[in-house]
Amino acid sequence: MVKKRVIPCLDVAGGRVVKGVNFENLREMGEPVELARRYSELGADELVFLDITATLEGRGPILDVIGRAADELTIPFTAGGGVTGVDDARDLLLAGADKVAINRAAFDDPGILTALAAEFGFGPTEIAAALGITPGNAKVVLHRARRRLRASLGQGRPLAAATG
Repeated sequence: MVKKRVIPCLDVAGGRVVKGVNFENLREMGEPVELARRYSELGADELVFLDITATLEGRGPILDVIGRAADELTIPFTAGGGVTGVDDARDLLLAGADKVAINRAAFDDPGILTALAAEFGFGPTEIAAALGITPGNAKVVLHRARRRLRASLGQGRPLAAATG
């Protein structure tokens, strides 16, 4: 039997963890590293930091938050947001992330997955995709729900498999 794991995802905007519905009406929940540490203390197996505004704001990953998290957390974590290529992924891994989440870049340029696998192997790269699902329809949500791509639920698997 597969072990169930608890993997909280912390959406970060403006350097703070936020909570909303469909990326709207965001409410501030607290400081990312402090909340991550609390999840770790409560038994989370690993966690994810996703900077949900980096791409829209045209900036790179939140390396300061990731560096502080690496100094304080004892569980593995994934970081994403603002990752446009191998350099951004390398910076996140060097800052202390165990894995890197790719969102928009994987759909705009599937070759990024091949480049990341060639540079870092298959382990540290994940596709982070939110799905908007209605009866008979599924769309991949990008840019904080401002951009949607028509997709089947299994579309990410062939994309990832075809590119490594």
